[in-house]
Amino acid sequence: MQVARVVGFAETLPFQNAVFDTVLSFNALHHFDLDTVLAAAARVLRCDGLLTVYTRTREQNRRTVWGELFPHFADRETRLFTHADLQGALARRTEFESVTLKLVPWTLRMTASRLVEQATGRYYSTFNFFTSEDFGAALATFEARLAANYSDPQTSFGRTTTCCSSPAAVRVPGPGRASE
Repeated sequence: MQVARVVGFAETLPFQNAVFDTVLSFNALHHFDLDTVLAAAARVLRCDGLLTVYTRTREQNRRTVWGELFPHFADRETRLFTHADLQGALARRTEFESVTLKLVPWTLRMTASRLVEQATGRYYSTFNFFTSEDFGAALATFEARLAANYSDPQTSFGRTTTCCSSPAAVRVPGPGRASE
C-alpha cells in the first residue's frame, strides 16, 4: 500500500470529488468553520462513505478535570461547539443520512504531577488564551485543588466523564451524483 502525504486546509480539502470511503477528524473540529468543513468532507466522500468526528463539546469540556479544576479553562475555550451546534450543522447537510451523534464515556488515568506537567507545557491550545500572569495564578490554584482532591501526586487516578462526541454521518447521492 502506498501512502502519500498531502498538505492542505480542512475547509478546502485538496482532493477530487467522491474519492474517499471515510473522512476522520480527531479532536480538531473546533479549529475550523463547522459548516465549511462538513461541506468539504461531504464533497470528497463517496456515496455510502462515512464521516467520523471525535471532538469535545463545550458542555463536556466543563466536566473534564481541566474544566472542573483549572480556573477559567472552560470559560476561555470558546472555540468548542455545543452538542446542538453539531446536530444542527449535520442536519443542514443534505448529503448526509443516518446521522448519529453519540457521547462516548472516557476515563482519564493520570497522576496529578503529570497533569501539572501538561498544564505547564501548555499541552492544550486552550492554555494559550491565558496571559502569563493569569496562567501562573490559575496553575497555582489547579495544583492546590489537585492536592486537596488527590493526596499522593504520584498515584494515578481515574475520572470517567462523557467528554467526547462522535458524530458519524453516511453520505448519500444527491441529484446528479449517483454515478460518483
